[in-house]
Amino acid sequence: MTAFDREFEKEIKEAGNTLLNPPPSIDDLLTLLDKVENLLAYVVQEPSKSMQDALLPSVKALITNKLLRHAEMDVKVSVLSCLIEITRIIAPNAPYKDEQMKEIFQLILAAFENVSYVYSLL
Repeated sequence: MTAFDREFEKEIKEAGNTLLNPPPSIDDLLTLLDKVENLLAYVVQEPSKSMQDALLPSVKALITNKLLRHAEMDVKVSVLSCLIEITRIIAPNAPYKDEQMKEIFQLILAAFENVSYVYSLL
């Protein structure tokens, strides 16, 4: 493992640990979620064991009620985007239990319904 890989895993783990106790400011939370999403975008499918370990805090944090059921739609959309990345990385295995995955997919559909007005404004 290269020094870059170790640093990348460390950054992912730290961001996930921060998500476990998310900042109270919506702007700070959105910035953190954007960072997590960008980091996750660079993780390959079927990651190494050490990368899987680094992902655990994010995997756990993103499914908490604090994030998944956040009152702000922007936060929900960012959380769902991160969850989609987690699902991509861990595929073909599901990262969560069946009931949790069902809820995630329902929230994704609801988010699309709630943001559909954006397209009409374009």
